[in-house]
Amino acid sequence: MMGIPPVIERRQHLLRRLKELDPPDIFLHNNSSERYTELDPDLPINPDCASCLDAEGWTEMAGRVEAAFQRVLSEP
Repeated sequence: MMGIPPVIERRQHLLRRLKELDPPDIFLHNNSSERYTELDPDLPINPDCASCLDAEGWTEMAGRVEAAFQRVLSEP
């Protein structure tokens, strides 16, 4: 019986670690398309920052990435 390929195990480990981390106050993402939520207005940053995620945005992004990866794994 074949085991899980190492690349899949590494990605699963990374996704688990992302969810375990304390969300950052602000995270400057390298892709502005990842911003789906408004920034916390109490943060000292321009609220129009297109590539910034607050703690809630970070948590949602980690969940979306994990869900997308699981969908890929379940495809035939």
